[in-house]
Amino acid sequence: MSIGQKRSVKEHFGALDPAKTALVLIEYQNEFCTENGKLHEAVRENMEHTNMLANTKKVLEEVLRANSGVKIFFAPITFDESNVENPNKHIGILAGCDYDNLFKRGTWNADCCEALKPVLFEDDSGKDGPDQLKPKHPGITHVLKTKHAMSAFKGTDLQESLTAHGIETIAFGGFMANCCVESSMREAYDIGYNCISLIDCVSTVTMAGYEACTKITYPFFSSTMKSETFLRNLRDAIVTKSAVSEASASSSPPKRQTYAATRAQTCTYRYICVEPNHVNPSRPSRPNRPERKLHVSAKMPEQKFHDDLPEWDVRKIDEKGDVFQVGPWRVDVRQKVEGEVKRQTDGGKELERYINMAQSFGTEAKVAESVYMGKLKTILARDACSCTADVGEAFGWGCCMTVLRLPFETGCLLYSPVLDDSQQMDKIHRFLEREKLLPVEYIVCPTPQHHLCLREYREAFPSAFMLCGETRGGVMPPCHKRRRDLDFDCVLHPEEAGGELIDWKPSTVQCRFEYGASTNNGKKDWSIGQHKKHLQEFLDIFMVEDNRTTEIVLIHRPSGTLVLSDLL
Repeated sequence: MSIGQKRSVKEHFGALDPAKTALVLIEYQNEFCTENGKLHEAVRENMEHTNMLANTKKVLEEVLRANSGVKIFFAPITFDESNVENPNKHIGILAGCDYDNLFKRGTWNADCCEALKPVLFEDDSGKDGPDQLKPKHPGITHVLKTKHAMSAFKGTDLQESLTAHGIETIAFGGFMANCCVESSMREAYDIGYNCISLIDCVSTVTMAGYEACTKITYPFFSSTMKSETFLRNLRDAIVTKSAVSEASASSSPPKRQTYAATRAQTCTYRYICVEPNHVNPSRPSRPNRPERKLHVSAKMPEQKFHDDLPEWDVRKIDEKGDVFQVGPWRVDVRQKVEGEVKRQTDGGKELERYINMAQSFGTEAKVAESVYMGKLKTILARDACSCTADVGEAFGWGCCMTVLRLPFETGCLLYSPVLDDSQQMDKIHRFLEREKLLPVEYIVCPTPQHHLCLREYREAFPSAFMLCGETRGGVMPPCHKRRRDLDFDCVLHPEEAGGELIDWKPSTVQCRFEYGASTNNGKKDWSIGQHKKHLQEFLDIFMVEDNRTTEIVLIHRPSGTLVLSDLL
């Protein structure tokens, strides 16, 4: 599969896929890294600030020890004595390389730096040039053809090597942060790779330059993270891959896999074990939807939440049993989805935001009186307000899902999807089956904040009609722009259009992935207007704006239930 080609979520999703991940180490050479290197003093302050050599060494040692499929590409820059290889001797940094005779091939200055060479290469190799370096782990470490320009792709065999090894994600480190590293990252991004910038494994000649690229430019074309966060995601990916392999090899498949056989005999929807009792005669029939191969989810390592929230459960809201509340799902706010990849941060920024919010209310000492009581109580009690260390404990908020039975028992609508208390969907599937709420016909994402588990729902219910709202606050991008890995069917706009309060429009953002065996599955046979008319038969739909985001609010007329999320 070529980079940039539309992929299935299964092929793309994950904290990382070790077998499709590469580390590209740019110019870790004595000229920069080691005392007496001609450029060492220029970058020393930034190197010491980020502790980049120690961080890089730790990443390499763990990658080599794990041997999980991650590849390492060493990308040096060198020039011959005549500098004829230099493409731009008279302008900018390459002119400096010519004038100061930097990175001369066959010299100590151009060799792999002393801090990393014992980890990667044989000590007596590379003295005559980087092409003579002998990797200690030849199946993992690869030396690229030396470059003579900014980008590690220019004039090297990097592109060919990445393609040959099936690489899709690249983590970058090296020199200089705002020059060769950034040039390489930009080119990788344009090709279609998922780029990760290891911000504590890069350095440059000024702290101002470092801050500018890592905080301003890098986020435009990469996921920025510290090396420890990268390693944590890599460890989680290795655990997940191992668990999936064990589950696939097991002679006793998960219980839900047996539903596929039942499904073919009873109905056309995934996870349905009984036929609906009633059919809406006014509703057009839909063609059979294509079967999708079951995805076996591995259980990720869990960290206990310390809060006062009730236990996860299903609660019936009305007497008839048409409205249910499911949750609370404890949302770990350290999780992020950037560039269609879910990863876990160290939590420092989120923790700082919560504390600043509490301080703005003047309630640091009286957390129980603030809107953040469950989130900050434990944090404040433990004097963890400095936000200077890794936040190892899971923290966040509780989120509940509302489930509405559709008229004539023809399925259900899910509002603000959640996972169960094991961070899976098993209990949710059993609940939907037990209450005869399947198929899931509609999934409503009420705000841009409620998106972390949408991929799981889109995979489980590919034929459901998924709605989100456009935002007007300017603080958060709407879901359909934030999550390009999801194919939203409709975006609700809070504006006057044809005399209506809400304008229903198709998403203008193309989804990068395919769900189901075909893009032309059953959910596409109704127009947005038909879905709108059907929903308005039993729902009043509103959009409430504030200065941060916009929320979809429902009133379920048969039961008189007001359905909210963050407005509570």
